[in-house]
Amino acid sequence: MNRILFFFLSLMFLFGCQKEYAPMPDASPTSQDASTTDGMTVLGHRLENPYSVENMRKALEKLSPKTRAGITDMDIQPTHYYVKFHPRSSEELDLLAQDSTIIWYDIPLDYEIEQYGSYYHDPSIPDSLPTYQYTSIEVAKWPDIKKIGVDYEILADLFIPDEDKDEKDEDGVMTRSGTKWSEALAEALVEESLRLTGNDSEDYESGPQTRARSKWRPAGRITAYDNIVGGAIPLNYVRVRARRWFTTHIGYTNANGYYSCNGRFKRPANYSIAWETSRWDIRDGNIVQAYYNGPKKTGNWDLYISANKSIRYATIHRALYRFYYGNTNGLKRPTNSRKEKIAYLHKKGNGINGDYNRQWGMGVWSDIRIYGQGNNGWREMSEVFSTTCHELGHAAHYTNNRNTYGKCKTNLIESWARCVQYILTNQEYEELRIFNKLPAYPENNYNFQAWNPQAYDRNYTPLFIDLIDDFNQRTHQGNNTIYPDDEIHDMPVSVVQDIVFRSKSFSDVKRQLLDYAAKNKQAAQLYNLTSETINRLFTVYEN
Repeated sequence: MNRILFFFLSLMFLFGCQKEYAPMPDASPTSQDASTTDGMTVLGHRLENPYSVENMRKALEKLSPKTRAGITDMDIQPTHYYVKFHPRSSEELDLLAQDSTIIWYDIPLDYEIEQYGSYYHDPSIPDSLPTYQYTSIEVAKWPDIKKIGVDYEILADLFIPDEDKDEKDEDGVMTRSGTKWSEALAEALVEESLRLTGNDSEDYESGPQTRARSKWRPAGRITAYDNIVGGAIPLNYVRVRARRWFTTHIGYTNANGYYSCNGRFKRPANYSIAWETSRWDIRDGNIVQAYYNGPKKTGNWDLYISANKSIRYATIHRALYRFYYGNTNGLKRPTNSRKEKIAYLHKKGNGINGDYNRQWGMGVWSDIRIYGQGNNGWREMSEVFSTTCHELGHAAHYTNNRNTYGKCKTNLIESWARCVQYILTNQEYEELRIFNKLPAYPENNYNFQAWNPQAYDRNYTPLFIDLIDDFNQRTHQGNNTIYPDDEIHDMPVSVVQDIVFRSKSFSDVKRQLLDYAAKNKQAAQLYNLTSETINRLFTVYEN
């Protein structure tokens, strides 16, 4: 980044970053699902819409009087609108996402897909702006949605008689436009409309359907590769989507990676993962939403993510879930009022593994950037996880302490983020019951205990790790005085965090530690926290 651009950005953003250290060797296996690529999704031709009111009325006319059972054209009225929105900024995109019951797509819903990729951005939209957003919205909800203030176009009035979500009336019958549609009539109508619009063959692997279709519920399991584990681990809280035309059923994975969607289909559906929740949004680059596009099928979709961009998205998701919903061992979670936007960049950073750029109301750039490549090649997943935790440490520090964060010394901000990544990485692998596989002390990539001011950046120190761990790196290094003399041990994370959040510099931290030791003698004794041990620890950090 040139100096002029850096100066400009530094005026707009509060920032922190994780410096790059030598990564462990890349041992990521080959992907187990080749249905998606790292490139952009390629659209095919536009399909004739079988669920338009016009085509549904045509299909009704083709049914026998007995099958129609007295239903007329006037009984087919719009149940949904197929809508295309054009958000002009990330802020407008956030406005659309406020209603979690609406499922948005970057791709139009009435096109063939020639090749699924990990993202899509309409070629007519500049890369710096969000792409079009497509969805179907129930007629009853439309008055509220159109008030959002984002430009839109209604592409079609839809009649969807076979939408089978988990909510039904007492008789188990769907209600649309004041008319009771039996399952048999809805099935016959949809079947005929698919035939009239030339979409009937898309669902058959070997000729037309010859027997009654049974309903099926999208379900399965999502796992991902981790290098420390040496294989697959379950992914928690991943939002899986199963879409057929304009109907989407969703499900969230549990702690074991299993999910079950909130509705059923009779025909094949397109599976996908949108790497987002109500709290965060993972992007392919700075603007474009990251996806995993799976197969079109009936039955369960089990996925093992092991390579390419997708394994990086999955790993970033793990760190986000850990910080927002998992056990943080006492760390305060980020309290951002809007989604945290995380950009994954499939390339090498400029001497950094990631950075944090909190925006002041601009709503354009990503808050966090994570780079996939280091000086020695692609970074391991444990490192991507750790870096994401580091940057989220900045997010938690800023959002819980907005008034003083911008006044803090860089060494305090970065050293605290180092401590956060250490704590959360420990917690993650302890819960996976493979903590013993983490690099042993004093491995610097993991616990930073090889740090000394002669060899490493003085802004990225293990000061706060030293207060929490039980390892004295000076003793380990033969009492070499270039290393911190860390006799303090086992301080609670919450206590250290409170001191950090009330400090702007290492001097503030030292003063508060001395004050804490004086006022909490019994606790201080447990931690070996005395004026002598505090002064000895700070000698290296102050010089």
